[in-house]
Amino acid sequence: MRRLALCMVLTFSLCFFTAAERPYRYNPQSDVIRCYPTQEKYVALTFDDGPHPRNTPLILDILKENDAHATFFTIGVNVTYYPDLVCRELSEGHEIGNHTFSHPELLNASKQTVLSEICDASNAVKNACGETPIYFRPPQGRCRDEVIAAAEEAEMTIILWSIDTRDWAGNSVEHIVEEVMNVVQPGDIILFHDYASGADYVTPEALRVLLPQLRAAGYEMVTISKLLGREDS
Repeated sequence: MRRLALCMVLTFSLCFFTAAERPYRYNPQSDVIRCYPTQEKYVALTFDDGPHPRNTPLILDILKENDAHATFFTIGVNVTYYPDLVCRELSEGHEIGNHTFSHPELLNASKQTVLSEICDASNAVKNACGETPIYFRPPQGRCRDEVIAAAEEAEMTIILWSIDTRDWAGNSVEHIVEEVMNVVQPGDIILFHDYASGADYVTPEALRVLLPQLRAAGYEMVTISKLLGREDS
């Protein structure tokens, strides 16, 4: 019997897990969501750090070609540079999450510093497209007490991931696809990035291969809200 993927995060012990490392089980009382148990064959695609003027349009085109939806955890300053891309994400049925305004290191940040980053990022999204994010993903997934308290004050749900593609680390298309397909299960949240550069950034190419394989395996690729059953909330 396959294990339920994660969801409980212990404060200050946040680690990064590749697709092959699955030590968690779902905890409905947790302050942090890494996956969600579901009877539906849903997986949530998520993209961090954008929008990016080249990568984000490519990814949006690929998602559209594959009838897939995603949640984009945007950085506020990038939203101010490319507001039209955020509007496009929303208009094509995707969801916008909050990934702070400037992507700072939060290891020693105060609650007020974190809260300011969250609020500034949310304001950037609202100014761009009129929507206010309800989900927050801290940089590097660092969920100290101050981060959790700030998100709670901002009335945001913290979303992490259960499968880390490590697409920023120079992994090949084949490696990314194999790692995901070897462990994916209903309710997983998959982490990608849409703001990166260099010849070793292969996320669009990996998506062209991965999304049809997920679809062939019976998966529907959805937003965080659809995964959590909150689409109409």
